[in-house]
Formats: sequence, structure tokens, C-alpha cells
Amino acid sequence: MSDAPYHAHIYYSEEQGPAARALRDRFIGAQPRVLYVGGMTDRAVGPHPIPQFEVHFREGNLPEVLTAIEDSGLRARHRLQRSGSHKAIRSARPGRRRR
Repeated sequence: MSDAPYHAHIYYSEEQGPAARALRDRFIGAQPRVLYVGGMTDRAVGPHPIPQFEVHFREGNLPEVLTAIEDSGLRARHRLQRSGSHKAIRSARPGRRRR
């Protein structure tokens, strides 16, 4: 692993807002370690068609970041900064509801 910087956009619907806020709070906390946590954008902006927030992290933290996203039931796209390629991440349980 090169430990190159990655970033992910985590997407959510209005109904998923509480789950998105909880995940964002988790990223702000100690685990998983991230370099930057962006604000929640509760509307379409630029190339992002639905609400989202962004996190930046190192390649070494990719497994724990992906696990946190999948556990939340939300969906995301992550990208290796230097290559520019994107990969979609979908929850293993897309129909899962959060309280």
C-alpha cells in the first residue's frame, strides 16, 4: 500500500439525514482516522445530484472507512487522488433502515 490520499463522497436522502449525521460524527471522532470531514450539503451541488458530504483519508485507512460506510447503510463513491478514478461503494444492506 502506498498510503496515498483518498476521498469519498457519502450520499444520503432526506430520510437518511440522521444516519448521515451519525456517520459524519463518527468520522470526526477518533475512529476511523480521516484527514478532513466536510460539511453536509443538503441539496444537489455541482456534479453531486443529491445531498452528500466528503471525507479525505489515507489508503491505509480505506478498509475501516469502507466498513463504517457499509455499516451505516449509506452509499458513497471513493477516489484515489492521484489517479482520478472513482469506485462506487454501496451498502451491503441497501434497504436497511436506521432509527
